[in-house]
Amino acid sequence: MRKNFKRTWRSIPTVFLIGGLITSSLVINPWNVQHVTAATSTEKKQVLQETSDVISITNGDFENPQFSGSYKVFDQASVPGWNTTASDGQVELQRDVQGITPFSGEQYAELNASFEVASLYQDIPTTPGLNVHWHVYHRGRKGTDTASITFGAPGGAMVEQARMTDGNSQWGLYTGVYTIPEGQTVTRFQFDSISSTGGDGVGNLLDNIQFATQSILDVEGSFSTVDMKVRNTTNYQLQVANVGGMTAVNNTFTVKIPPELSYSPRTLSSSDTSITNEQYNATTGELTFAISGLKKDASAMIQIPLKGTEITDAATPTTSVTYNDENFDTDVYNANAADSSIAILDNHIPVITGELETMIQPDSSFDPMSTIQATDVEDGDITTNVNVAGSVDTSKSGMYELTYDVTDSDGNVASFRRTVTVAEKPVISATTKVAIQEGDSFDPLAGVKATDKEDGDLTSQLMIDGSVDTNQPGDYELTYTVTDSDGNTTTLIRTITVQDKPVFEFNEAPEDLVFETTEITSGEVDIPRQNPDWKLQIKDTRNNGEKWQVTGTVNGPFVDVNNPSNKKLYDALIYTKDGVETRIMDNQAFVIGEGTSNSDDITTIQYAADEGIHMKINPTGVKADSHYQTSITWTLNDTP
Repeated sequence: MRKNFKRTWRSIPTVFLIGGLITSSLVINPWNVQHVTAATSTEKKQVLQETSDVISITNGDFENPQFSGSYKVFDQASVPGWNTTASDGQVELQRDVQGITPFSGEQYAELNASFEVASLYQDIPTTPGLNVHWHVYHRGRKGTDTASITFGAPGGAMVEQARMTDGNSQWGLYTGVYTIPEGQTVTRFQFDSISSTGGDGVGNLLDNIQFATQSILDVEGSFSTVDMKVRNTTNYQLQVANVGGMTAVNNTFTVKIPPELSYSPRTLSSSDTSITNEQYNATTGELTFAISGLKKDASAMIQIPLKGTEITDAATPTTSVTYNDENFDTDVYNANAADSSIAILDNHIPVITGELETMIQPDSSFDPMSTIQATDVEDGDITTNVNVAGSVDTSKSGMYELTYDVTDSDGNVASFRRTVTVAEKPVISATTKVAIQEGDSFDPLAGVKATDKEDGDLTSQLMIDGSVDTNQPGDYELTYTVTDSDGNTTTLIRTITVQDKPVFEFNEAPEDLVFETTEITSGEVDIPRQNPDWKLQIKDTRNNGEKWQVTGTVNGPFVDVNNPSNKKLYDALIYTKDGVETRIMDNQAFVIGEGTSNSDDITTIQYAADEGIHMKINPTGVKADSHYQTSITWTLNDTP
């Protein structure tokens, strides 16, 4: 929870100079106090007091004993460090009364805990002559409360150091520096209630009380390993402890990393403090960062991962820290760490050796680890740790790339690339299915060629198994084999089909075309065929898509076979198709049918009784009982 604080100096214009004591009273925003940096008062840096004596108040934040609820009253013997002059010997601790939360931690004390005006004090062993920093956070409970701070020897005169007056809306801060008087080996730190809005039994809240010699940070740096190898990483561990009295704040570390080591930004870590304001200059190797405040006897460890970059017998970081006591920002202290060194050893990368280029024959066996060996100076033979990426298909000619990698015990990785070429087999080029006609000649090497990438033309070395009988229709299988100089063999199988000799002829062509007997009249007569179903048939087994036609030629006029000198009948035939009559001229070819060579072997040319060929003549002058005759030549041809 964010706490409300006054942001102005308190109106106490008097400075007390009593027995070496300087006091001041102020109310400030604690967020500003906690974030004052040491750089704002570098001209006022102080050296540590040259003494091992540590003076420190006990339980100044009233965190002991712990309790639940909003408040609890304890016998003074149960509250470490603190005593009271109250007749009942009771000390009251609170957590959240009337919405008032502690300034720090979880608990605070109420001075006016009894229905009588009493003091709350602590007797602290002190060393005369030492300077002690003190601060107190004070707050009213029901309104404005006032209390005094007095120091002195137990049983002696108590000297007021400050008078605290605060309302109940925020905590007020009071600070001072006290020099322990000569002969005063025990100092009483005492609070007295002056007034309280709530009366004698309520008010004057106290928290986060310090009365101590300055904070002293002890810093020691050590490596997590005795030595390391180049490119490996180890942790540099900074152990910092507050062996002084006051809480140390604004703890800013500067670590000068030697050139034999390197740091990756934002990799600092700690399990017991917060790390902020990290900055790293890779050029100078200077790393700076800040950690949270450290109370008396508190410690923290900061892990700094460092990588070895150069071989050396001793790489030594140099660490220093600046800090100040809580609420005493102008007194800035320096501490140098006891840094340790580390030896950085050589770190050999493993080596993979083997054939860079490998040629293998088709369909041969191949072991990708053949000729490959991996060794490491430290680990020896690590061939069994090699990983192979890629594969080789020996059944397919071509170039394949394999990548090998191996990792040694230090994490160093070596890679190796290898090209494996699967040689090409000879190639036989030929049509695998061939059709020829019965009786045709056939050369088994016609159109066949064998070649090899290395050997060139191998056609002359082809071996042929099988034969073809061109006079016997059927399917014949020929096996062609060739072997190159590397022993690679290629086989090709061809199917040769001997087809029946094709037929293209008249399948049926009647010798006679007889017309009906006709009476002699004085006018033109149409004489039909005696056989209306007369037809021609064409047999074509070629099935080659060729177009063909049948033509007829009337070889001269009709002549009386008994008396050739009688009247002749010229151009006596008519060809009717689709009702259209065409006079057939003697000795001139006419088309009677057409077709296409296809899977239908037989084509029939036939017409209805009233179509096709019939006679149409004027019989005037023709002798009775005469028998006339001529001839027709039928011709079957492919259409040009």
